[in-house]
Amino acid sequence: MVLSAKPGQWYLYNLDTDDQIQGQFVAESVTENIGAKWSERFALNRQHGIMQWLHGETRKVTFRARLFLYSEMLGKVDDPVKPLALLKSWTERDDELGRPPILSFWIGDAHLRINECVIEKISNISYKEPTDSGALRDVEFVIQLKEWFPYDIEFVGGDGETRYHNAAQNDYYEMLTFREYADPLMGDIIRKRHPTKPNVQIGDVIKLPSGDALSKDKVTQSSVQLKTGFGSKDTPQRRLAQGVFGRRTTSKVSHVVQEY
Repeated sequence: MVLSAKPGQWYLYNLDTDDQIQGQFVAESVTENIGAKWSERFALNRQHGIMQWLHGETRKVTFRARLFLYSEMLGKVDDPVKPLALLKSWTERDDELGRPPILSFWIGDAHLRINECVIEKISNISYKEPTDSGALRDVEFVIQLKEWFPYDIEFVGGDGETRYHNAAQNDYYEMLTFREYADPLMGDIIRKRHPTKPNVQIGDVIKLPSGDALSKDKVTQSSVQLKTGFGSKDTPQRRLAQGVFGRRTTSKVSHVVQEY
């Protein structure tokens, strides 16, 4: 349904029920908030931080509205009771929908618009002096809207990069990757993904992406001496490394000699 736009007036249209509210007055103190969440870490002797985008932030629009009873001499004209009650009901769970209704919002010629949103909050409701008969004459309030997006279970919200581990005592990268991926060598990959945390400390937040997210990452050697020490190709460095590992896999018994 299309409403005729008037300069500065605000509109809320219920997409689930086709109910609608048209503001009587210009929306005041209109603010829009959009943004993103970033993480920042600093390395030693580095002037600027290492920044990583974590996620976006849901867009919000807040404005002050007013409802006013013009006259009740020959019946109430623009009675604010019904639209106020309707607004309040749109913040509540609908039993049939299993959620509050989804709304569409715009101001004037739709220079500011949210195609699908919900009412997050109606606050600072201020009731003015009633009429001589005791009816509600004038009420002001602040509406906070939040943009709404449908959830699709088929959508894999990202690329598997949103898994984290809070480090405990005695944690280290190879142990974490052994638990997570059954491959301690992947600790090299995870360590390189945390350049400011060469050694895991208690309380550190370690990012452990899904196996699919790490499928393109390979364990590589940065040491020239061990450059060909890993891989399927037989090399002197690989034989030397396997020999060292083989000697260290044997069981050892440690004895403590006490002095008297």
